[in-house]
Amino acid sequence: MFRTALLFIAFILLQSASAYRYALLIGQNDGGNKVEDLRFAEEDTRRFADVLVKLGGFERSNVITALRPDSSDLQNHLSRAARLLKSERDPQNSLFLLYYSGHADGQSLLLEETKYPIGKIESFLDSIPAGIRIGIFDACQSGAVAVYKGGTRAEPFFLRDQQKIKGQVIIASSAANERAQESQSLKSSVFSFHWLNGLRGSADFSADRKVTLNEAYQYAYRKTVETSALTSGEIQHPSYRFNISGQGDIMLTDLQNSSSGLIVEKECIGKFLVLSESYLDVYADFHKEDNRDVFISLPPGKYSVVNARGKDVGTYQFELNRNKTHQVLSSMFIPNTLTESRLKGGDFNPEESTEHPVPLTRFGWGPGFGLSLMPSEENEGWGRDLLLGLCGQYYLNNNADLFFDFYGLVSGKTVGADLGLDGSLNLDGGRIFAGAGCGFQYRIGDNVNSSEAAMPFLTAHMGFSADLSRQAQLQLRVPYSVSLNSRINHRVGIEFRVLFRGPYSDVGVLK
Repeated sequence: MFRTALLFIAFILLQSASAYRYALLIGQNDGGNKVEDLRFAEEDTRRFADVLVKLGGFERSNVITALRPDSSDLQNHLSRAARLLKSERDPQNSLFLLYYSGHADGQSLLLEETKYPIGKIESFLDSIPAGIRIGIFDACQSGAVAVYKGGTRAEPFFLRDQQKIKGQVIIASSAANERAQESQSLKSSVFSFHWLNGLRGSADFSADRKVTLNEAYQYAYRKTVETSALTSGEIQHPSYRFNISGQGDIMLTDLQNSSSGLIVEKECIGKFLVLSESYLDVYADFHKEDNRDVFISLPPGKYSVVNARGKDVGTYQFELNRNKTHQVLSSMFIPNTLTESRLKGGDFNPEESTEHPVPLTRFGWGPGFGLSLMPSEENEGWGRDLLLGLCGQYYLNNNADLFFDFYGLVSGKTVGADLGLDGSLNLDGGRIFAGAGCGFQYRIGDNVNSSEAAMPFLTAHMGFSADLSRQAQLQLRVPYSVSLNSRINHRVGIEFRVLFRGPYSDVGVLK
């Protein structure tokens, strides 16, 4: 009976602790017809909500996620958040977090064809009864929110002992006169990407498995400046303003709440990247000395870890199961040769020098031309034709790509398209590949029999490719195709293709 009572009391206390945390997270890709739509603002908002619930002690019912709101919708969400806080028994001991990812112009948040004044956001944060109020704004010129009542750029602030702290903190992803940036490779805005990675463990500088507001800001600031400087040339400086009474530090995530993750043990030193198995997604980016463990919260899946110590680079791959932690030791890393990096945020290539580098983007496009040979309809020989085309490729992993081509045969007055899969083997100077697919072609002309004008076909090829630069690749391909119509037609040839991967600057500056 006594044990049951203790469990009941503990349950009530845990529920109360979670109930003290509230959040309103706003994501809007559409800033109206005068600005280009964002790609990742809404997805960043979803990710932030998951982190707060899984690691931050926020109850799901106390996290309001507002996607694609206009100004009227936003006002309703703000009113709902205010009602939630006013219903709290002790709001002065509660924490409220507001996050916005989208477009802004320095005076207003841009929500589709409507605007919501920054001054009204400030008034809302001033008026709500929560003891701790945090505003995080990831938008162009979002530093205007911090400057509204005086603020500063860059240098992190230092607070301790969460229980003694009261007041308001505003964090902006860029300075008041700067534009925010998002990255196609990171699949996120630059600031939100580093902010969320920090909350998952990369920002745990004290190695106590708790990430504080100060740690998260330090990490996100430094990584945002680094990423924007290295990729776009237009440096983005996060900014902040705080009005705090008392001494304290605000804990944002408790990594001990994570059900699964990676432990990088004390003996491991250097720079670390935790990546997806394909090296396309970055889950952690940090530097550690040999005096602390680092824990990174991760969902179940397959991962690659890259460790760089000067010119020495090692990789390690593992599979993380549900509700499990995985420990990595320095002896587990496989040495690799250092080559030019193609990953944002790193200064090394995570793969062996004999492997095909991961491209900046998955898509590649470019022109192609070649010579086609096919049986002549007029004699027993072979006819020749000039082939011109637009070629495409979609990167799947280091050994597989999708290909898709649009082409025309000049003399034969034929146009067509095909789609298929390539497999490849990586060599020191390039790679050899072979593939197969299917397509459809159409002959144009007054004398063409309508029943034979449209022809499906099967195609196969082999070839060799080599990089011309970081963005350009030259391919030599020998194709064979057979059309499937009233009669079987064969076609062979040789083709030259140049594929460009873009955008040339991986980080896009939002306007």
